[in-house]
Amino acid sequence: MTLVLRCNQTRAVFPTSVVHYLIAVARHLLRAYGGIMNRDQVKGAAKDIAGKAQQKVGEVTGSASQQVKGGAKQVEGKLQKTAGDIREAAEKANKGRV
Repeated sequence: MTLVLRCNQTRAVFPTSVVHYLIAVARHLLRAYGGIMNRDQVKGAAKDIAGKAQQKVGEVTGSASQQVKGGAKQVEGKLQKTAGDIREAAEKANKGRV
């Protein structure tokens, strides 16, 4: 299994090990963030996954800028996920109050 990415006029083919890494990351995040999630939690988890993928692509291609962008996207995703967690906790706390 290989992963082929095209960006502008560049084509990158990634070996099976990278594909398996990305699948493992996705599985881990599904287990960690499993269950019903609100919009911020879903978007945050998606940004986290995309950031990990972008960072790994940067490592494989030797692109420092892609690695940095991927790390930044991971941080953004984690912050958005945390905001969703806080929102969910507030909703649960207010559920008993009417």
